[in-house]
Amino acid sequence: MSSVGDTPSSRPQFVDIGANLLDDMYQGIYREKERHEPDLPNVLERAFNTHLSQAIITAGTISESRDALLLANSDDRLYCTVGIHPTRCLQELGEDESLYETKLEELRNIVKSGSSSVVAIGECG
Repeated sequence: MSSVGDTPSSRPQFVDIGANLLDDMYQGIYREKERHEPDLPNVLERAFNTHLSQAIITAGTISESRDALLLANSDDRLYCTVGIHPTRCLQELGEDESLYETKLEELRNIVKSGSSSVVAIGECG
């Protein structure tokens, strides 16, 4: 419902600070079964047309951090986090502490390569 003097620039704008846009559901997959065509571009279009001005894509693994950066680089309104979620530390880091520095270096490199799109470090396990 619009009121007199209500213009797009005067409407409130929102930033989604925890967008789980890497979820399989945006690729049409639910419970490991394909249910529909990938629809992330349509979802983003609808969101940006209804007061979303920016979104920060969350990542919980090293691989997701790379994917989040790729997606963030596809649109100036998208940004991302880089990190490892606490519940995925064992999966990502294993139990061999000698590999921890190598994994951290991978995360550092992702941050460096996406300096304009990476806006937060986290999750941090």
